[in-house]
Amino acid sequence: MRLRYAFEVEMSTLLIFPPAFYPHMPYLSNPALCGYLKQKGIACTQRDLNILFYRHVLTTDYLTRSLDRIKNKVIPKYQHNIPEELVLTGHPGMTYVANNICHAIMSYKNNPNDKVGTEAARFIMLGLDIVSDAYYPLKLSLSDLSMSYNTNSSTDVSNAISDVDQNIFIDYYNETFEGITHDLPLNVIAISVVASTQIIPAFTLCRYIRQKLPNVKVILGGNIITRNKEIWSKTNGLSGLYDYCVIGEGESKLASILTAILHGQHASSNEPRSKNVIMDKSSFNLDDAATPFFDELPLD
Repeated sequence: MRLRYAFEVEMSTLLIFPPAFYPHMPYLSNPALCGYLKQKGIACTQRDLNILFYRHVLTTDYLTRSLDRIKNKVIPKYQHNIPEELVLTGHPGMTYVANNICHAIMSYKNNPNDKVGTEAARFIMLGLDIVSDAYYPLKLSLSDLSMSYNTNSSTDVSNAISDVDQNIFIDYYNETFEGITHDLPLNVIAISVVASTQIIPAFTLCRYIRQKLPNVKVILGGNIITRNKEIWSKTNGLSGLYDYCVIGEGESKLASILTAILHGQHASSNEPRSKNVIMDKSSFNLDDAATPFFDELPLD
C-alpha cells in the first residue's frame, strides 16, 4: 500500500547533487532517494548541479570570459613572477580552445574509446585548465577539485565559501541557481555530499541559500557527511548554514524531518552535542527501496 502524507501538495523538497564529481552520468544517490520519497507520497524534485556545472563552464562563452579574467584580473596579481600555469592559459592561442570546445565535447561523446575521443578528452582538459586558472590556484578536472583550503577543517571551509577570488562556485550559483529553480515551489533543499571534492561547493550553496532564500530549510546528508560526523556534530562557523545534518542512511530520517517541518516542528536531534544533527544508526532495509527516479536529470 502506498502511504500518502498530507503535505504531498503543500510542500516540495528539492534534492541537489552539487559539484564537483565525475560528470559522466547522474550519481545514483539522489534518484534512489527521490524514488523512495515519491513512493511514500512525498512531493520532491531533483537537480544535478554537478553535471549542469560542467555544461555551464565548458562553453565558448564561458571560456572566453575566463580567458579575459585570467588576462585582466589574475595575471596582474603576480606581476613579474607569473606561475607557469598562467603562462600557458594566458597565451593568445588558448582562444582556439574556447572557440572549439563544443566540437571537442561532441567528438568525445561520439568516439569515447578511439584516438579521436582521446584527443578530444585532452582538449576538454585544456578547457578545464582555463576554467581553473580564472580562479587560480583552483584546480578542476573531470575527477578532482582542489583549492588552497583543507576540507577537513571547518575554519578553512568557512573561509573558502566566501573567497571570491578562488571559489568558482560563488559566481556559478549567482549566475545559474535562480534560473535552475525559478519554477519550483521551494520549501526544503536537501543536499547530498558523497565526496570531499563536494564539501566546499556544497557549503557555498548553503551560504547562497541562506542569503537568497532565508525561509528555505536546508538539509545535509551523504557519505562524506557521515564519515566526517565529528566535524558536523560540533558548533562551528558552518553549523548556521544548515537546519539539519543527517548522519547515516537518509531515507527514513529525511521523511521524518519533512513531516516535522510540515507541522511547524523541529525534528528531534539524537546527537547531544548539536541540535541540528540527526543520526540514523539503523541499516536500510532493501525491501523498502524504490525504483530510482531519473526524471528531470540530464541523461543525454
